Amino acid sequence: MSLFKRLLRLLGLAKRKPDNRYLGKKKALVVGINAYDGSARLEGCVADAQHWYSYLTSVCGFEVRVLTDARATKENILHRLQWLCEGTKKGDVVAFTYSGHGARVRDRSGDELKDAQDECLIPIDYNWDDGVVLDDDIDQCLRKLNEGAKAYLVFDCCHSGTMTRELSDNPGARKSRHLAPPFDIRARSECADVPLVRIGHHMAEAHHNVVALSACQDNETAAEAVMSGQSQGAFSYFLLHMLREKPVAAVGRLIEDVSKQLKKADYAQTPCLTASSALAALPFVGPVGGQEDGR
Repeated sequence: MSLFKRLLRLLGLAKRKPDNRYLGKKKALVVGINAYDGSARLEGCVADAQHWYSYLTSVCGFEVRVLTDARATKENILHRLQWLCEGTKKGDVVAFTYSGHGARVRDRSGDELKDAQDECLIPIDYNWDDGVVLDDDIDQCLRKLNEGAKAYLVFDCCHSGTMTRELSDNPGARKSRHLAPPFDIRARSECADVPLVRIGHHMAEAHHNVVALSACQDNETAAEAVMSGQSQGAFSYFLLHMLREKPVAAVGRLIEDVSKQLKKADYAQTPCLTASSALAALPFVGPVGGQEDGR
């Protein structure tokens, strides 16, 4: 390398090869469900969806599809997940955010129980036999993702706890985003020592191009409460706050900062990140405004 080229590089004036990892399309699916029946009703999930929509469109330049309440059926969620992943190419980035109830069920094939408990998402038209969104359902969609594309999954829900203990009918009170299955469903795994499949996270472990972020650990509950005068998910609230404050921070660092904020605000939940070390060192959904820092 000539002395002149070295000088240009030191001054930051040398031409750099373009970073093609994030020059593709950006698409997202945002889901928020409040309108569950009876005491299962939530208050902050649609607000989460509105805030995620605003961030992904105005800050990140995503094309976003939104499903809330009555339209957030299992069929619609899976249909939109197909739209998210089909036809992706190298450099594309997709995101899926979910705010609503979660649960934990014993997976089965026909009449045969499988040797695993699955975390699941609860659509508005759920039933406990085949009307929840399983990890396998999302995995089927993500298999259509181009190997050179990236997927970011954000789950502001939880899959453990007892609904009757943690839900309150008082407006503004902290609520848990966990829906306890009825006893006959719980009985399938009550006495069985079977492994737990964390929704989204085993996909991030298996696929180098998937990042999964969850509101809490598998033995904790995800809360929603009134913040800034509006009911919202605590995880979404602090994560979006940190994303706007530090848009080019590495995902791994962001989750550490969000965890500190939740603890400071007296929330008993620790966010969970599963990603390759390479993706954990990059900003959420890639560089914002053409920057790539990762600090």
